Amino acid sequence: MLHGRAIECGRIESLVAGAGRAEDGVLVLRGEQGAGATALLDHAAATAGSVPVLRGACHAGESGVALAALSHLLAPLGRVERGDRVATTLAARDLLTTAARAEGLVVLLDDAHWIDRASADTLVSLLRRPAGHGLVVIIAERAGRVSRLAALPGCDLTPLDAGACAAILAEHHPDMIRRVRERLVAFAGGNPGTLTTCAHALTREHRLGHAASPWAYLERFRSPAQAGLAAPGAVLAALPEPTVALLALVAVENTRELRSITPAANLLGVSLGDLAPAERAGVVGVLDGRIVVRQPLVPAIAYGTASFSLRAAVHRALAAAGHPDGPWHRAVVAIGPDEGLAAELEELAAQTVDAAQRTDALCASADLTPDPAARAARLAAAARLARDAGQTERAKVLDAGCEDHPGHGGIGAEVAGGPGDRAGAEASGATAAALASSWRNLAEGDDTEARLTAAGLLARLRSRHEYGLLPQALEVAAGTLVQSGTWDGAEKALEEGLDMARETGQEHQAARIRARLAWLAAARGEEEGCRALAAEAIAYGEARAAPEVVALGLRALGLLDLGRGRYGEAARTLELVGGAGPDLAEAAVRSGRLDLAAWTLSRMETSGPAARAVRARCEGLLARGKAADEAYARALRAHDRLGRPYDLARTALVYGEWLRRMARRAEARARLTTALEIFQRLGAVPWALRAAEERDATGGARRDPIAGLTAQESRVARLAARGVANREIAQRLNLSPRTVESHLYRAFQKLGVSSRGELARRLPELYSG
Repeated sequence: MLHGRAIECGRIESLVAGAGRAEDGVLVLRGEQGAGATALLDHAAATAGSVPVLRGACHAGESGVALAALSHLLAPLGRVERGDRVATTLAARDLLTTAARAEGLVVLLDDAHWIDRASADTLVSLLRRPAGHGLVVIIAERAGRVSRLAALPGCDLTPLDAGACAAILAEHHPDMIRRVRERLVAFAGGNPGTLTTCAHALTREHRLGHAASPWAYLERFRSPAQAGLAAPGAVLAALPEPTVALLALVAVENTRELRSITPAANLLGVSLGDLAPAERAGVVGVLDGRIVVRQPLVPAIAYGTASFSLRAAVHRALAAAGHPDGPWHRAVVAIGPDEGLAAELEELAAQTVDAAQRTDALCASADLTPDPAARAARLAAAARLARDAGQTERAKVLDAGCEDHPGHGGIGAEVAGGPGDRAGAEASGATAAALASSWRNLAEGDDTEARLTAAGLLARLRSRHEYGLLPQALEVAAGTLVQSGTWDGAEKALEEGLDMARETGQEHQAARIRARLAWLAAARGEEEGCRALAAEAIAYGEARAAPEVVALGLRALGLLDLGRGRYGEAARTLELVGGAGPDLAEAAVRSGRLDLAAWTLSRMETSGPAARAVRARCEGLLARGKAADEAYARALRAHDRLGRPYDLARTALVYGEWLRRMARRAEARARLTTALEIFQRLGAVPWALRAAEERDATGGARRDPIAGLTAQESRVARLAARGVANREIAQRLNLSPRTVESHLYRAFQKLGVSSRGELARRLPELYSG
């Protein structure tokens, strides 16, 4: 998969497909070295299928030899005799069109920046006049040079965005922590070749972020003979020694600002004038007072292959010039313990926002600390910071490094299973208070305050790169979004939290989030997804003695059955867990277990407006006459004040059903229409179907959204959309299973759907009120 190149791949696939239909096409891919042009040619070859592929490449040593490129490319087809341009073009055209005439032909030419003039002129001439035989030519050449193929249709390969770069690293190096990924993405500048070359050079220690020095990864570029380094190594070898020294300095100076680099360069014995050869070679440029690195591997190799004395001189020059990272630069060249420098690094850690960078600084501080007790204390502090940054493995290593000291206040129990695997171990201070406050406000119905607190916490954690705490914050943020009716946003937050929990080794938190996602799937009627997610959460909870995770999973399964009309199953599932009061009460009433419903109601919370609102709904389910009417009305008013659309719709639905039974049809229709519209907006499919059926049963001015179906087809379709099996539909409607299948098949055709899942999503959308 070519991450970040979907548009280019689509264009290539379209051209290649046209070859099989006798459609000609041409495309020149232009990009920097490593931009992925060769990979796109590989993609073209892979998608050609039965269409023949002819592939070749140009070579630097033959760029001055007339027709060298074309002769090599067409050699499998025949010989191209050198003559005047017209004769040569006709000969090449004859070879290509003859080869393409039967099944089409895909021609791929790489490194066309080395193409000779005669070959380029011939290709341009013959490709300007399509022959209509299915000849498709795709060419790759280096950007930034005068192109001899500029007259042909082209496509510039722009740098990949950060998301695509991160996806590449995640695919090839799944153990790489986020902090290291971000550093490499920034280093590569959107060049996939540079990105993968750098990533392959790292050790597992580097990928897990265990190396404290910000420049430790640069030391991996020790030889231009390493994979992927030959071309940038050759560029570096052609540069004068002062330029190489200046590039080594640029590699470790993170601001790239001339005002920061100039004083250090002078102390190193070089000047900005020495940058000129690198500019001419296309390695760097200068823009708005900053050095822009266009080929980041070249400065990296300059530093990685430099002698120790040159690297030390670079770091000393930056430190002496008063660079903000001065303590770091002195630490890199320190040759023994130095409490003064260790204290400076500890102070730098205290002033740094990013959690991973604070960890790095404290680790370096500990390494330079002469006193064993002080060293242990700094390592323990670094371990806690690593845990907060989501670097669980690093936290364990750091903790183990100081646990033998008698004064060590270790965190082994806290990080044994990753952040979140021990209650409260993953959060402290302001973070713990914010999480608790958000959950408390949600429980009490103060959604606005919960949302603001969660948003502030998320912003703080993101800005500080405290990834280890993000899953918990995203879970509570998703809770606020569920209550406000922003279910897509809640799902997105939960999925991000799940990814982060898995990445940072938080199995417990991952299981909790799976259960939350299962609840969302249940509310939407997505049975397969709900059951899969709930099963994973419950299995974890049972294996790890985590009853709250089991309860969350069972609540999702209970809601799924309740929405699908399987009331007995819902009641049996929900009575196994606590905190399922409203759903359990409704399932118990609908399955005829009134004693269970009354028992559930007696134990429901009344401590806040949200709890009182859902309790009032449940009181209505068990009450009769005026008492039921008043309970439902009270619940509706409370839900409306709270601004919780799902709860409002659930209450409007049961109230509307009660009003219909009381023959108050106009009122019932109004309540049921409200419920239907909200459920439609939320995507709560089974609840929308139930509201639609109840509303239609009130009679009145009905606009049947599925009037194209017969009455029996409509009934079968609605039951199928709610997840009822064909055999059960047959029993309910007194039909044979074969007749049910026939009705369902015709309904699928009329509604333009091909599965029960599509039917479930489609039916509620058709109701217009």
